[in-house]
Amino acid sequence: MIHGAQQHKSKKSIVPVCGMKVSQEKGFSKMYQEKEYRFCSRNCLIKFDDTPDVFLTSDGDTP
Repeated sequence: MIHGAQQHKSKKSIVPVCGMKVSQEKGFSKMYQEKEYRFCSRNCLIKFDDTPDVFLTSDGDTP
């Protein structure tokens, strides 16, 4: 164990299309209804763009 070293944990988001976790520094992002969503790939982003309501619950969150 290294004393005094801080571990940096990046916040991860769940991709609404495939359920994969992706860090804030990676992938693609999209603003939809005033909320930012993260995507692991361009393919997931395109699928979301085509039918976003399919991938979100009634409160606008991922299932």
